[in-house]
Amino acid sequence: MHTRFKNLFKQATGSSWASFLTARRMREAKTLLAHGDGVAKVAREVGYRSPTSFSAAFAKTFGMSPSQFKDRSAMAVVNVASETNRQALPKVGRHGDRRHIR
Repeated sequence: MHTRFKNLFKQATGSSWASFLTARRMREAKTLLAHGDGVAKVAREVGYRSPTSFSAAFAKTFGMSPSQFKDRSAMAVVNVASETNRQALPKVGRHGDRRHIR
C-alpha cells in the first residue's frame, strides 16, 4: 500500500513524496528560523531527529546553513526597521521651516 501511495502521488503531482515532504519541511523551517527559533529546535519541529541532518538538508536546499539564513533574516529585519524609521521622519526645508517640507 505504501508503494502504491508513492506511485499515485508522483503521477498526480509530478513530484516524489519525499521531495514534497522535504520542501514542506524546509518552508516551515525558514519561517521558524526567521522568527528567531534556534536550529536544534527548528530541526525537531520540522521532523528531523538530528540537527546535523537538518542542517545538511537545509544547506542542500537553500545553499546556506540554517544559522546563516537566521542571521541574514535578522539583518533584513533590522534593515527594514531602520529604513522604515528613516521614511517616517519628515524632511525639513533648508532653514528648518516645516512649511517647506519636501
